[in-house]
Amino acid sequence: MRIRKKTAKHLSISKNQFEYFDRFLVASTRKTLEVLETMFSLNIESSDSSIKILPTVDVKHLELLSSDPLFVISSEMTGEMHGRLKLLMSKNDFTSLGEALKPTLKLLFLSSPDADLSTLEDQTPKWMEEGRRPDPDDSVFLNLMMDTSTELGNILFGIYTDTIYEVFDLHTHHSLPEFSRDNDHQYIQEVLSSPGPKSKQHMLIQNDFTILENHFALWCLISPSKKSLQTMLDRVG
Repeated sequence: MRIRKKTAKHLSISKNQFEYFDRFLVASTRKTLEVLETMFSLNIESSDSSIKILPTVDVKHLELLSSDPLFVISSEMTGEMHGRLKLLMSKNDFTSLGEALKPTLKLLFLSSPDADLSTLEDQTPKWMEEGRRPDPDDSVFLNLMMDTSTELGNILFGIYTDTIYEVFDLHTHHSLPEFSRDNDHQYIQEVLSSPGPKSKQHMLIQNDFTILENHFALWCLISPSKKSLQTMLDRVG
């Protein structure tokens, strides 16, 4: 596991405050790895994480995102912190995640409630056959992956809010996540590049994974309100 961190040059934070963001990244990354390996039965071959603190976030900051459709899971922060949480995936990453999750997802495709697990391989849908990539137009695959991705977002948002409490001692929760598909990046471009107060900041976390030779990235965008960010900074001095 490799972890990197960056911060905007114009953002004035102390060395101690910067170290707390570092602790946040390390703790949340460790928990993310544990979730992927235990809850989704995945063997992570390698991972790389980084955090950037930016006043506005343009798609150009999301280096691995292409012009293909973007999948977005969104949620609201409540409690002692307010703002938005977003989990972002490109279409290629969405497909690669589906490939990595094949062994787990097979259990959701039993032909009948009383099917014997020993016959599972005979019931494998065509898109799960070895050497075949999922068809983006396959409604069954898309619906399943949307549900799975939303649940993954729900778990990861829980990890980030729990880590905010552990590191910054702020009681933060999140609302039920919503899944959306942004075909032309119009929605995400509008949200991420919208002008706001100069003091407003975003925490952009990138997690890169290699699982079963499938490479994919998950981007988490934490956008606290101006007051919430200041509370975080004041809490650690």
